Amino acid sequence: MLDKWLELGGKNGYLAGTPKTDEICGLSQNGCYQVFANSYFYYTPETGAHEISGGIYTKWFKQGTEWGPLGYPTSEELRDENGTIYQQFQNGRIYAPYVAFTPVPFTTKTFKAIL
Repeated sequence: MLDKWLELGGKNGYLAGTPKTDEICGLSQNGCYQVFANSYFYYTPETGAHEISGGIYTKWFKQGTEWGPLGYPTSEELRDENGTIYQQFQNGRIYAPYVAFTPVPFTTKTFKAIL
């Protein structure tokens, strides 16, 4: 998992952040995981190490993590042809939850409110 963490930017990476635990092994399929400041990494000899976070992690967790119907992650977050974010798992995929965003026009009044 260290190699994948470094590949994604290490402690300065926008996804993972710094490690919060050591690798914890003994999961199904000889798997391991590690908790980071902003995400989790899961590993099996078959799937390799993959980062999972945010809404995708929440959906996967609610389905039972590696014990659930999807199994382990087999990719990082990807985008389909429509720009929708998803992550591939051994037995399917999870799409990122849609978050509505309304831009706020920047004005002098907005700037003063921030200060």
